[in-house]
Amino acid sequence: MPTTVHECFIDDAEDTIRIQLRKIACGSDEAALFAKKLRSIRSSDIYFPFATASPYAPHSHFSPDSSFCHKEVQYPGVILEVTNANKEKKISRLAPEYLLGSKGEIRIVIGFDLGYGTRSSPKATFSVWRCHVVDSADGKRRTPFPEIADEVRPVPGNMRISF
Repeated sequence: MPTTVHECFIDDAEDTIRIQLRKIACGSDEAALFAKKLRSIRSSDIYFPFATASPYAPHSHFSPDSSFCHKEVQYPGVILEVTNANKEKKISRLAPEYLLGSKGEIRIVIGFDLGYGTRSSPKATFSVWRCHVVDSADGKRRTPFPEIADEVRPVPGNMRISF
């Protein structure tokens, strides 16, 4: 079961994203029109067809901590996952499963390891994962890649995030 710290962090992260989306949506340009069609779908279940299974996406069912989706697409474009040092859920395993399982429709996975539950390491890290298209012997293929990996931030009493 998620802890209070876990749930409060997710709520704060979603609020921060919603506030920024509202600011963007106030305009009349392409970004504003796009932002107006984005919504939080929280931890709605995501199912990938078995046909997309790969070594990185062997499962077909996921429940992210939070996600944001455009109204006209099947999968959310942004996934948020929050972990702690004691959990088995690791961003380095989940991010490739989301990115490859969706065949690139999930565009970014943002992972937060809050470090709570560990007295010896009161720090938080975050990671940002995207797929990059790379040339291979078989042609072009998507490769999940951490653009920011385990960036360390101290955990103050009231953690503020910025996207």
